Order: sequence, then C-alpha cells, then structure tokens
Amino acid sequence: MRTNMTEYARDDVAALIRAVLAFGRRLRSERASGGVTSSAASMLNTLHMLGPMSARQLASEERLQPQSLTRIVKRLEEDGLIRRTRSEEDNRELIIALTELGTRELDADLLAHQQWLERVVRDALNTSDRALLDDVVRVLLKIAFHEIDKTAQGKDMPSWVQYAVFWQIYPLGFVGAPTMMDPSAGVIHRLDRIIDWLDYAVDLGVSAILLNPIFASATHGYDTIDHFRIDPRLGDETDFDRLIAAANQRGLRIVLDGVFNHVGRDFPRFVEAETKGRGSDAAQWFRPVDAAAGRWATFEGHEGLITLNHDNPAVAEYVADVMTHWLDRGISGWRLDAAYATPPSFWAHVLPQVRQSHPDAYIFGEVIHGDYTGFVQESGVDAVTQYELWKAIWSTMNDGNFFELAWALDRHNGFLEHFVPLTFVGNHDVTRIASRLDDIRHLPHALVLLFLLGGTPSVYSGDEQGFRGIKEDRAGGDDAVRPAFPDSPDALPPDGWTVYRLHQDLIGLRRRNPRMVRARTETVHLENRQMVIKVSADGNRLVIAFNLDDDHARLPVGDANGVLMGSGVLARNGSSATVDLEGHGWAVLSA
Repeated sequence: MRTNMTEYARDDVAALIRAVLAFGRRLRSERASGGVTSSAASMLNTLHMLGPMSARQLASEERLQPQSLTRIVKRLEEDGLIRRTRSEEDNRELIIALTELGTRELDADLLAHQQWLERVVRDALNTSDRALLDDVVRVLLKIAFHEIDKTAQGKDMPSWVQYAVFWQIYPLGFVGAPTMMDPSAGVIHRLDRIIDWLDYAVDLGVSAILLNPIFASATHGYDTIDHFRIDPRLGDETDFDRLIAAANQRGLRIVLDGVFNHVGRDFPRFVEAETKGRGSDAAQWFRPVDAAAGRWATFEGHEGLITLNHDNPAVAEYVADVMTHWLDRGISGWRLDAAYATPPSFWAHVLPQVRQSHPDAYIFGEVIHGDYTGFVQESGVDAVTQYELWKAIWSTMNDGNFFELAWALDRHNGFLEHFVPLTFVGNHDVTRIASRLDDIRHLPHALVLLFLLGGTPSVYSGDEQGFRGIKEDRAGGDDAVRPAFPDSPDALPPDGWTVYRLHQDLIGLRRRNPRMVRARTETVHLENRQMVIKVSADGNRLVIAFNLDDDHARLPVGDANGVLMGSGVLARNGSSATVDLEGHGWAVLSA
C-alpha cells in the first residue's frame, strides 16, 4: 500500500507516461501509407489551426529546437506541403504557410487515424470502456493544455485565448425560433442550423464561437427557466452534443452565455417561493424589495426578470454546478451576463470552485461602466467587455474627433496592464456598426482598430457581412439586430462579401502577429480628423494611419517601412517616413 503522496504521484505519472507513449507508438503505426512523419503532421496541423507564422513562432508552438525545425521545414517544402515567403513586415524573416497539397495530406493523415480509432472503439471496447472515454479525453486535454500564459501583468489567462477571435451568435434569432416558448410545441431541432455555418466561421478565421442564451426560457433567453435544459425551441441535449462535436472537429471552441444575475418568473424555485411564501427556503433564493407588499427585486425594472439573492450559499452552489456541468459537456468558457449587477464577491466565491476542475476555462463578464480593473481583480474573471473602447471607436468616426479615441486608448493601455479586455464593435445588445456609423466609408477604420489593438476580438454574426440594424428602446426593439440567418452562407446577399474578405485579411494579419493580444498603443500623430498610432507587443510592431477628411492627407509614420494593408503610399526621408492617404483612407504599415 502506498502511503507517501510523492511516491504515489511518481508511480501514477510513470504509468501515465508509459500509456501515452504506447498509444503514440500505436497511433504512428496506423498512419496512412507513405504519409508524412508524426512530427511533420503535428507541424502541418499547427499551421492549419493557427495560420501562417514565422519559424520562431512555429518552433515555440511545436516545442522544437531551431535545428530540428529547419530539417522538417526543408523536407516539407521540398514535398510541396508548405511554402516560405518573405515577411512583408520584416524582410529578414520568413513566413511559413500551409499549401493546398499540405492541407490534403493533413486531411488524409487525420482520416487514417480516425478510421483506426473508430474500429478500435467499435471492436475492442465494451460499454463500460466507452462510457469512460469522455472522461479520459477531458483529463488528457486538461493535462496537455495546462500551461497558463502569465505574461499579462497581474492576471493569469488560459493560453488558448491569446490566439482567440470570437464569432458571436444569438441562437434564438439566428435559427429563426419563435420569440415566445410554446410548451405544447415540443422540441424543435434547430441547433443543427448553426452546425451548417461552422465552416463559414472557420473560413472567416475565427477560433471560437460565443453563443448567447441556449437554455430553456420563456422569451428572449434571459428569463431562464432551467439552466440544465436546452431551450426546446433550439433542440435538446443530443443536438447540443452534436454541435460541440462538430465544433471540435473544426478546431473551434464554444463559450456559452450564463444568465446568473436573474431568472424568469417560471423558474421553478421562484414559482415555489410565490406558492409557499416568504418564509420558505425557496424564497431565500431571491431578493425582496418590499416583503410586506410581496414585491421582489427585478433586473433594471423588468418585471419578468427576478433578481437572485447572491448572498445565499445555495445560489452560489447552484451557479457553480451549472457552470461545471456544461464545461464537463465540452464548452470552453462562459460569458457572465449582467456581471456588473452581481456582487464581485459572489464570483470570487463561485469561480474558484469552477476552476478546480476546469482551470483553462475562459470566463469574462459583461461590464458596461465603472471600474473595469477593480471588477476583474475583485471577482476573479479573466476579462470584461470593453464598452469604453466600443463607444470611442464609432463616436470618434462620427464626430471627427480622434482626441476621444486617444483618451480611450490611454485607458485601454492601463487595462492591459492587468487583464486582456474582450473587444468588439458590435454585439446582440447594440445597434450594428454599419448602421451606427454616419459614413460607411469609416467601417474599415473601425475594423482595423478591432483586430489590431490589444484585446480579444469578438465579431457579432452578420457584422462580417455589413448587416445593418438599429436597436430600439421598446418591446421587441432588439429584433432588428437579432435576425434569422439563411439556411447556408450560399444564400447571403452578394454585396456583403467585400466586408467579409476585409475581416479575413485583418484576422490573418493579426494571426501573423500573434502577440498583439497584449499590444500597447502609442500616439504618433494626432489631429481632430487624422491620427497615427503605433501598436507594439513582444517585437510585433504595426503603425496605423487614419484620415476622416474628404481631402488627401500626408501623415508622419515614424520608422514605418512598408504598407501591409490599406490605400496608403509610403515615402521615406532618411530615418523618418510619411504616408499619403486619400480622403477617408487608412493604412496599416510594418515597423
């Protein structure tokens, strides 16, 4: 019997290593005949998942010494599976990218492994073995991705998030579900419609899907009835599992929207509280406003949204159970709806419980105003929504006042000292950016800021096609920004694809500068209607120039040495340079 914990751990680790090595040897033996080596396949997969990158970045991702990397890269290039090109940002650096042949080779390699594993699972494993597979996979992935990126001062962050770009979907609207739940309608399997759009999301360049409420509710998803049940207007748990599997096959992570500040009036505990009265255990789940008058606290005056009592330990336990349940089922994180209305101390109590079993979960809060940094530090969330920057971007464009953006960027730099905000120019709660801007010629300016500033960018579905929609302050006023999507991308109007391709190009540029997630911004030149900024992080540097005037502008761009995107013309004069921008033009330059 082993009583010494060190001895126990060493024995278990040794057994785990032996098992993983044996599995790896068998997996390699089942490769497609004539296929690439396992090291080469791993490198191809990294390029497929993260996009083109420098040799230095690829060596870091693959945990390889430069000498080993050089040999593999040379062989793959000779076989036509990758190509190397000079970096547009630094002519001394080579960028490695996957070719079409490389993609086909990788697909064949993965198919051979998949076919072998399917045979083994079918023929060699019994029912009990198969039941354990999900747990085995979850534990191995937790070990594989345990490394936490700690380069952001003051805040740990799951390492996968540094490469993340989100595509946000409001599911009830996206799939065209009825605005009211009809209990007699039964389950309608609409979640599969989202699966049909996952390849579109991959082509866009995103790496994660943020789903707004999918749990059973009476209307818009924020009046939750049951946090453990998929809304029957969307489907059931089997549909959800199929969505998770489809996303995983494409390398996409799923993050869910958790509404834990309030619930709907049909929430079973609230029904019980109403029935049994104020003295019941159920009543302790909710905050009374006037106990004598039988009035409950509601969220921002909405009578259908009953505020939970976050001082009740039973509520904290319930929320932790909900979050853990869906993380166990394969999601990668949570958006905390209306986090600003919930005491930070509540999250400081709940989140450590959740992270005990899911340390790499990404959890961010919806915070609109107030002390962003203070909320992050007091609550323990990874990030909050950057509404300050969102407002500054469109307001600057509309008012022709880059001084507002400069002020917001100084604030943004301060936030990045402590955490990495979730950045956006649109979401399901606000007027779409294409409608918000007074001059649609400034849409590229807004997108450049979204993707090339520090932060974790999120694209609201439809914005990448230039969708328009104005949020109104009335019942049903969100409908215009939460429309149903067609059955497939092929049915989209043709005039939106130019905006889509701009998104692709900017996301690609961001991936070629992967450390930009923590980039700080320095103002190089500032006028009301022109601005030049330098964005820098860990050796990655970009200079970005904007012009809001009708007239041509010549702007100083410091040590910029090449135009990467936009319409600028660069001119050098010794150690300094200028860029000529046409009216309402912009340019991204290397430095």
